Amino acid sequence: MWSADDDPIPYQEYPTWPFLKLYEEQEQAAVAQHVRASYPQPCDPQDSRAVLIWRGKRFLDVLKGFHEGSLDLTGRHPWRYRLYFTRWTSYISAFNRVARYTILEEETIGTGDFTFQLPHYVVTKPGVLEEFEREWKPPYWNVLYPATCSAVEVVKFMMDSPEPRFQNILLTHLPTEILDRVFFFASSTQALLLGSTCRLLREVSLRWIYEGRSLVFRYKPDYSKPLEEEDQDDLAENAKAQLMNTIDSLLARPDIVQKTLNIRIYDEWQSHRDILRGDVSIFTVNDELFQGLELNQDFYGPLLAKIGEFIRACTNATHLSLASILVTPVIAGAMISLPHLHTLSLRGCNFAAGLPLFMDERASTPPILNMRLSHPRFLWENWWYWAFLSLSPDVRTLSVSGSRREPIQVLQDPMREMYNPWPTVERFSVTALAPYQIPTLTSWIELSKADWPLRLTHFMVDTHYPMDQEDLFMLVDALRGAPLQILALSGVRYAGLDLIDRIAEAFPDLVGLTLIHRYKVIKDFERARLSMWPHASWEYAPRFGAFSRLEHLGMNFYCPPITGFLDDGVIESMETGVPCDCYVLPCLEEEEDNDTVARVFAVHCPSLKSFTLHAMPLLNATFIISRRPDGYPIVEGENNWSGIYGPIPQPYFPLKLGEFSWDPISPEAAGASS
Repeated sequence: MWSADDDPIPYQEYPTWPFLKLYEEQEQAAVAQHVRASYPQPCDPQDSRAVLIWRGKRFLDVLKGFHEGSLDLTGRHPWRYRLYFTRWTSYISAFNRVARYTILEEETIGTGDFTFQLPHYVVTKPGVLEEFEREWKPPYWNVLYPATCSAVEVVKFMMDSPEPRFQNILLTHLPTEILDRVFFFASSTQALLLGSTCRLLREVSLRWIYEGRSLVFRYKPDYSKPLEEEDQDDLAENAKAQLMNTIDSLLARPDIVQKTLNIRIYDEWQSHRDILRGDVSIFTVNDELFQGLELNQDFYGPLLAKIGEFIRACTNATHLSLASILVTPVIAGAMISLPHLHTLSLRGCNFAAGLPLFMDERASTPPILNMRLSHPRFLWENWWYWAFLSLSPDVRTLSVSGSRREPIQVLQDPMREMYNPWPTVERFSVTALAPYQIPTLTSWIELSKADWPLRLTHFMVDTHYPMDQEDLFMLVDALRGAPLQILALSGVRYAGLDLIDRIAEAFPDLVGLTLIHRYKVIKDFERARLSMWPHASWEYAPRFGAFSRLEHLGMNFYCPPITGFLDDGVIESMETGVPCDCYVLPCLEEEEDNDTVARVFAVHCPSLKSFTLHAMPLLNATFIISRRPDGYPIVEGENNWSGIYGPIPQPYFPLKLGEFSWDPISPEAAGASS
């Protein structure tokens, strides 16, 4: 059920945003659910009944939108209206042929007092319905029949307002600033198509079409075949040839390369090296090697050289992200040659021989200000991963992430003076820190602080191995003197009252503080689950009065909920002796009173504006705190209920796609703070 302008769109695992058509978001969700439910068998999501429901609703509601004067981002154009009206007239005629044979049968559902009538629309002449379904591919008749009957409102709107309300303002009438915003949300393919419609949009689209560039060494095996039956080497050769041809075509267009600002390069083969161990000749996984694997230089040498050539050609690039790439001196030299590069992300990368000493050969170029190191792989001692700091001696934002399987280690003593970020770094976070590494981290900070003042404004430590009192106090003391504004400690075992006193005494001007308490080593998905703290909220709250500027507080403080049994009449029945069958009582949800926890802290900390209850990695309730004229706090939920990780706690406890990293510092902001 669609018109000529509404052809079925192909399945996309990650559909682009914003959605242009009515109910397109719900349609894509139904398509994705159908594909997941059918895996690993191939399927055609376009035939899914759930998908057809949303297409049917769109077909029935589009004409109504024309006469109401509100529709979707596709627009209310005369050509679209003509297509839909012609289709609508034909549809109503076919629908009526089936409707005259439709009767209502009600089915009783449930037992006892809990019953209800379920309407069921039956077609007494099945052949008519089958002919209708072949022509229109509708959803279930039981859904379509009442929906179409409700669409009589369309006729009502057409009678009340016989002339459809076509739009007079087109996309090209918008200011260029808004058009820029439109292209910001569009994918590269969408921007290319939109820019091909007219000269104005072409001019606006140019910098967005080529602003981002992704190069992927694809690993796309035939999953219908066993791994050992497929020729992995031929697959790799074909993927390599395709990638190198793509790079050559880009290098032949300097006008395109010069517009590239964001570069993403990903080696899918190395990211699958665990399952490919011993099955390919392009690399050999060897746990005895320092890097953990040995590349076939005849295969990888030309490819890595070509990648380095492309990076060096993108002279206007500001962001570079490498994933599972072996960083050779050629690639490293290309990175530091970029005059505008200020943000570098290395995920699961490794380095070739000689790179740890590359700092001595660094060219005199503007500094890389923001660096993100995550998921070190296959290194004997992954503290060597910090050697990538040689690429960014003036780093301002540094985010280092390990994993539960491979927690990150702190750089060892012999190398600390060579790779020392503390004189320049302002925002630091380390995630999944290895056990017993807090003393090593604090001694590294203390060693640097003896010669250089700390510039830290944001500091976060997340460890799966909880920190005891000695570790916590040692870390707080090491950070003394830093102009800290945001502090986040995740993995606090010792949560005595004096911990709050210690932090407040060292950093009375904190703006944001997050404390995640836990007693034991936990799994990834349990990182921020609620925990029973050793003291009551009313004992902790007065200690926060020592903070003069604290605006946000985040905790995973567990407050036992009030159960619904107190209000269900159970206790009253027990007291009066009236028989009561608890199974027929209405079940009430637990009534949580977490807002009272936030209110207790707000009473003792007058500057507090928000409180986040960290329950799960992506499920956190944030409470907004305002004040009456007399100073009494008013606590309300963020947008009434903040079930998803909202925007408020993000600057204080950054969680993006399961990993932690502070927002990068721009060159302008770095220059102002120098």
